[in-house]
Amino acid sequence: MKIKNEYIKIKTKNKEITFKNMILDTYLRHMVEIQENFDNKYWQAPFLTKCYVKFDRKLEFYQESILNKNDFDAEFNMINNYINNSTNKNEIEYIYRTNNRYNDKKITAIGFFDEDICYACLDLFDYSLTIQENDDISIVRKDIISTEAAFNSSTSKLKYPIHLTPLPMDFNIKNPKITEQYPFYENVVSAHLYSVGLGTNKNDMQKEIALDENNTQFLGESIIFRNIFSNENLLDINEPNLRYPNNNLFPTDTENYFTHIFIKYKLYYNIYDRQGSVNYKHIDTGEWYTLSIPFKKSGEFDYAIKYERSDNNGI
Repeated sequence: MKIKNEYIKIKTKNKEITFKNMILDTYLRHMVEIQENFDNKYWQAPFLTKCYVKFDRKLEFYQESILNKNDFDAEFNMINNYINNSTNKNEIEYIYRTNNRYNDKKITAIGFFDEDICYACLDLFDYSLTIQENDDISIVRKDIISTEAAFNSSTSKLKYPIHLTPLPMDFNIKNPKITEQYPFYENVVSAHLYSVGLGTNKNDMQKEIALDENNTQFLGESIIFRNIFSNENLLDINEPNLRYPNNNLFPTDTENYFTHIFIKYKLYYNIYDRQGSVNYKHIDTGEWYTLSIPFKKSGEFDYAIKYERSDNNGI
């Protein structure tokens, strides 16, 4: 799965300049870690609601850097966002502004945050980008999260992989399973990784293995499925681009039977003990979606979902 910054545009009264920024390791790891804990309220991509600007001095950072608000000098708030979701690509554009005036300040770096975590940063030290007197400055950012996998869902209401977008999806919950202790609910759903499987075409998973701590490892930017299929169960699987062959595993005649690997996500809504409460329980909607990719692999192997930047330069 690819994470790409399409552009960052810095707009002032008299000009507009376009850049691309560095996606930090924190972004890639978030996509893995958010699925590791079932108790998270939602399982979404980062929602970059704030950006912070550094003035005059250079900010040293790298892909693996952990940056915080104190590394910057000024706060810009998101005033709007536009999200376009499709079966294999989710796009989001953010617009940031500030009410403060920063005259004759040179912008040297911009960090993009969800809560207190910086997920992307732009180095502008080598550009002569100075805020002039009475400049009304805005920052526009567009990101794309994409997958090569084929999307299929249990309902026509579900048209895109929810876990690859920053916000849970609006969903009309019919007959919510509220209780006396948890009488409130909300009409949104989020998606959690549930199983992997095999099939003979991209839409039909015929062999399914539920995931647990014994067969799934969350490691850095990857979710690795280990020993999912023994010789009895057939194979080991996952989502594009990362395999870990094991010389000790012996072949099984899988390619004569199965042609696609599947990853399945279940949809959940939350019930609450009171309105606005932080106490919730996840309730399975019964709906789901799968991501599938073709494979031509004979024998047993480990396979992994890997979150990657859009190119080798971290851009």
